[in-house]
Amino acid sequence: MIPKESISRKFLITVLVITTSVIVLLAAISIYVEYNDYKKECELITDTYINEQEAIVKYEVERVVNFIEFRIKNSYFSQDTIRKITLEQLKQIRFPNKGKDPGIFFVKSYDGIQMLSVSKPEIEGKDVSGFTDPDGINTHDLFMSIVNESDGGFANYSWFNPVTEKVHKKRSYIKGIPDLHWYIGAGFWFEDINSVIDAKSAILKKEVQIYIIFLVLVIIILYLIIFIVSRNISRKISDNFNRFFLFFSKASTEHVFIKKENLHYSEFNNLADSANQMISQNKQAVEELKEKTSFIDRIIDSSALSMWISDEKGTVIRANSACLEFFGATGEEVIGKYNLFKDSEIKTKGFMPDIRKVFENGEVVSIMIDYDLSEVDHVDVINATHKIVKSTFTPIIDRNGKVTNVIVQAIDLTDIKEAETELKKHRDNLEELVKERTKELEVKNEKLQENVIELERYHKLFVYREFRIKELRDKVEELEKSDNEKKRE
Repeated sequence: MIPKESISRKFLITVLVITTSVIVLLAAISIYVEYNDYKKECELITDTYINEQEAIVKYEVERVVNFIEFRIKNSYFSQDTIRKITLEQLKQIRFPNKGKDPGIFFVKSYDGIQMLSVSKPEIEGKDVSGFTDPDGINTHDLFMSIVNESDGGFANYSWFNPVTEKVHKKRSYIKGIPDLHWYIGAGFWFEDINSVIDAKSAILKKEVQIYIIFLVLVIIILYLIIFIVSRNISRKISDNFNRFFLFFSKASTEHVFIKKENLHYSEFNNLADSANQMISQNKQAVEELKEKTSFIDRIIDSSALSMWISDEKGTVIRANSACLEFFGATGEEVIGKYNLFKDSEIKTKGFMPDIRKVFENGEVVSIMIDYDLSEVDHVDVINATHKIVKSTFTPIIDRNGKVTNVIVQAIDLTDIKEAETELKKHRDNLEELVKERTKELEVKNEKLQENVIELERYHKLFVYREFRIKELRDKVEELEKSDNEKKRE
């Protein structure tokens, strides 16, 4: 026989797959490095932008605050006039920064009145102390905490951007003017840095596209080679697997063996040997199981003892002929229909707790019941019997401790109970006869006692009479003797 080619040699084709994987991996690493550089550069740009913007707004706010404080100390104007002039001037001021648009100032009083808002002039003069941003931050409370705790500081929150007409994240520098009970702030939007980052992202996107195009071309070439080489192998392997599929499909219903000469690779030959051996062993095991099952079936069916088997829910799944004859039923009437837990006779006569012990606790239980199958309402048994039955319920428990079936054996105690009843009846009759005879004897004994007493009375009279006769006889003799003596004289 020509030696079969090993399928393991065909795995050399995986070199192409590995090569493809390496190329993809290298390209991914390169893209990852470029992406990391992009992220670092974006972070550097962001940090630089934030630092420069912070320096600008801090400088502008402190410059304005210093000027206002100088004006308060050195001006002859009243504070109301200074407030008015300051608000008019600040409304017009625009200072350069790193954002898209010049910087602007806002002013609030310590009690939350919006004194100046270039971005939302409609709220000027209104109490905004209760305003919160979309994240739930109360901006007035946030600003006042900075005013109260430091000489000035930065705060992060969200606010309306008049350029985009949307709410964006913002950072502002806040500083208080105690003499006017104001605080002044200016800030910048983080959104402004996105234009620079978008430009860097466009460059990275082009580089990634070039890498992807190169990678796709290489992979297409490699996969063309793989397709040509592996198609032949795939067809043979597919043919072998189809043969095995057909084999296992037939093996599920009949004992068949797979032919090794139709297989292409030695590994499949080894698999075929194992499969054929498995089929042989399975066939032998099936025959042995059939024999054991047949033996058990014969034991159950030929048993003179009434026996039936229920499932885990208490429904009859099998009954031997002795059982059917015992209860006067047919298989069609009870198998798959009768259920212990629906038995009205068992429920009415109080044995249901015992039945539950069998199914729930796995206990062996015996009960004695005056059982009339015709009274069970969930099955219709035409020739149902009425007997005094002793039933033993034996659970079948699986390896997990669960009751899977219950074997029920029944013994007819009707004749025994009737005999016991008859014996009790005779015993009761015998006791009654003994009582009557005893009473008769007692009556006769009383009469006998009376006779004995009467006899004793007669006896005493007789003894007395005899004694008197003797006395009289002695007296007569004495008189006769006396008379004779007189005659002699």
